Amino acid sequence: MPGSILVSILARLAPLFASGVPWCEFMRLGYYNDLPFRHDHRDEPMKNFLLFACAALSAGAAAADDAAILKCRALPDTASRLACYDAMPVGAAPASAPAAALAPAAAPEQNFGLRPVVKKQKDAEPDAIRSSVVGRFDGWAPGTIFTLANGQAWKVTDDADAVLPIMQNPKVEITRGLLGAYFLQVEGHANSARVARIR
Repeated sequence: MPGSILVSILARLAPLFASGVPWCEFMRLGYYNDLPFRHDHRDEPMKNFLLFACAALSAGAAAADDAAILKCRALPDTASRLACYDAMPVGAAPASAPAAALAPAAAPEQNFGLRPVVKKQKDAEPDAIRSSVVGRFDGWAPGTIFTLANGQAWKVTDDADAVLPIMQNPKVEITRGLLGAYFLQVEGHANSARVARIR
């Protein structure tokens, strides 16, 4: 019965909670064998449950400062160590904000084709961009890299190849396809290549 299993788990955890030991730290350091109920062969599911619970609970505590954890860990008295752990702010933002968060947002066209870093809100990104290939151009083969006038670099990712008349700075259009695919097409030509942005 699920209720009796939960009661059994809580009854087995009571001595650990009463000892004042931070039990996730206890589990993380591999001291599971020191627990009072370790000799029962049925404890493997208990160990898995405790490890899962520690992982889930520690996700919120990940923002805690490492120096504060080390300071608490060094305290010899159990009560003061527990009070130190309890005083730590949980879920607080880290002291230094990441540099990416401070950087100004780029124009949507500059982000076109880049894999998105977790976005909080969907930016309006165009369905296609138009630019020109810098320099001499006569087609492509698998792995060809195109540098565009806007500074972006794109690489051919499929096995397609095309031999086109020699052109200087031809205009191209890169369109978004299904499932994150992008296709490059030279103006005035029907051939297209699947590409991925590399810069």
